[in-house]
Amino acid sequence: MLGVLIVAHEKKIIDRMRKIMADLKDVDTVFTSSGKEAMNRQKTARFDLVIADEALSDMTGIEFLKQLVKVNPIVNTALVSSLSHDDFHEATEGLGVLGQIPVEPDWVHIEEIFNNLSKIMNLSTQKVNRKGGVE
Repeated sequence: MLGVLIVAHEKKIIDRMRKIMADLKDVDTVFTSSGKEAMNRQKTARFDLVIADEALSDMTGIEFLKQLVKVNPIVNTALVSSLSHDDFHEATEGLGVLGQIPVEPDWVHIEEIFNNLSKIMNLSTQKVNRKGGVE
């Protein structure tokens, strides 16, 4: 079971993400609206993926991700953002963000994030042998 924390303040984003996430099997999704509450939940639960909206009730999504990686530097994250591709890359550089989700996400955007997450999780369970191969 994958644990997903979605941090969003805007009702439209929350409703859309609830609809998308409801179609996923073996995914336990938790919603919260503030960065502070999300940080508290991160202390008591394990999440495989954290998706943040660009504007939360108490800070921006980027501010939240900066705080989050300070306490959990290997957390997998995605960010809902209206920034251009280049501006997004510059704003999130060094934060380990798996991908950008548009402000009106649909299944294809979430699928891309989960595919990236799957690749990372599979790599972390593989072993490298002495000859440089992967088992």
